[in-house]
Amino acid sequence: MGLAVLNLDSARFDCTFGRGCEGVCCRNGRPPVYAEEAARIDERIDRILPLLRPPARGLVSKVGYLSGRRKSGQPMARVADGWCVFFNQGCVLHRLGQAEGDPFRYKPAICSAFPLAMDGRGRWYVRQKGYD
Repeated sequence: MGLAVLNLDSARFDCTFGRGCEGVCCRNGRPPVYAEEAARIDERIDRILPLLRPPARGLVSKVGYLSGRRKSGQPMARVADGWCVFFNQGCVLHRLGQAEGDPFRYKPAICSAFPLAMDGRGRWYVRQKGYD
């Protein structure tokens, strides 16, 4: 049994990570971060901090990367200047994981699943312009 995706036949999403990523998934991105994901990030925060944009690095250094907001019961990543704190010409968590052999090692699950989303009736669809 596969995953049923409503608009899969018309989906045209193409991840451009490593090819001029414009951060479509990271703009105002506040992904929920599960405890096991946070633990992996915490283990490498010393390697992650230098990769962040200066405003994000300052914010994360001062108050951490998790905000007080919650989504699906989980704390959410912070945003700095309209971008997920982990965005810097692409996802720094993806870049670090890729350098270590697994691009999804540090990324929150919801980021790894992008552009898939669930509608209000529990059905999966590909998020893209022109599809409601």
